[in-house]
Amino acid sequence: MVLICRCPAGAFLAANLRARAAAGHGVMLNGHSAPHIANIVVHVAAGVTVIVGGTVAIVSRKGGSIHVRAGWIFISAYVTIALTAVIGVVVFEFRSFLAIATIASSYEVFAGYRSLRLRGRRPLPGDLVLSVVALLAPLAFVIAIRALHKPWSPALTWSVLGGLMALAAYDLARAILPQSWLRRFGCRSIFIK
Repeated sequence: MVLICRCPAGAFLAANLRARAAAGHGVMLNGHSAPHIANIVVHVAAGVTVIVGGTVAIVSRKGGSIHVRAGWIFISAYVTIALTAVIGVVVFEFRSFLAIATIASSYEVFAGYRSLRLRGRRPLPGDLVLSVVALLAPLAFVIAIRALHKPWSPALTWSVLGGLMALAAYDLARAILPQSWLRRFGCRSIFIK
């Protein structure tokens, strides 16, 4: 038995959970199973960690130990966000906007990280392959969403996917842009010189 709290609402929730389990429905909270709730909790906790880590990285001295540590915390927590988002969309409940937000934001974090690592150098073959995948992801998404007959909002979807395509096209263009331009404008962040 799970003890939620000793207040009337907690007692009601505990009784509701026991009744659902006894009826063979499994433990549900707000229509979600316990594993789904656990996935949401991990996703939200990682999101809070991303916000804190990103803020610390932005306000701390560039290149300092706090900046570097906060940046790695940001990246690690974002990987957790992406993984829990994929699990949520694939295993628990498909929502088209959440799927495209996962695809677009994951590529943006990856591309930002790679831009910082390259520091004005040309992208490596692996970077180019992922840029091509990101450029083609919107087409694959639209074909899949139509084939599965899932609801989606074209205006919202195309705006997010359009941003993803623009970023991927820029990343591909870095392979042919003049080296002097890459050294001057190669990093994405306005805070990095």
